[in-house]
Amino acid sequence: MYFFELPLGLGGVIYGGLIQFLAVTGMHHTIVPVTVKMVAETGYDIINPIGTAAIAGQAGAALAVVLAQKNRQKRVTMIGSVIPAFFGITEPAMFAINLPKGSPFLFGCVGGAVGGGLASILGLAAAGTGSTMLPGLLLYIGDGLLLYILVIIVALLTAFLFTKIFYKEKVTTK
Repeated sequence: MYFFELPLGLGGVIYGGLIQFLAVTGMHHTIVPVTVKMVAETGYDIINPIGTAAIAGQAGAALAVVLAQKNRQKRVTMIGSVIPAFFGITEPAMFAINLPKGSPFLFGCVGGAVGGGLASILGLAAAGTGSTMLPGLLLYIGDGLLLYILVIIVALLTAFLFTKIFYKEKVTTK
């Protein structure tokens, strides 16, 4: 809890920027007992909106890569990897798009850091744990819904814009 209460949203920036590195290895599931304990003791989960920001960041970066793809066949194939991210599952976007391309994964982490910092500064908390992105909206009904949507948009747009501006698709001769 102390880590997430660091000033200026620093805990959210660090967690939001780095959690996808754990997701690559599957180790992000080690956070589940922490969030369950948090909800049991306090009635809320402050990690959920930060993790959601990290997911939105990867979604934004992958979306930018898809839109930059000139090959229609590749673009159509890639879209199927982006859609699950909007339901809280980043692995298809990470493993099929962002990680193989390199910098989009890092730009997704930047989006997660920015959104995670914003979530921390706003003191955003979920009424439960487990669901993120669109299904996660249900955890914020009545309190914090608009702020949750704002965090998603900020993280997604940050990653999207960084990727759009700095990522250049390598041209292949095949």
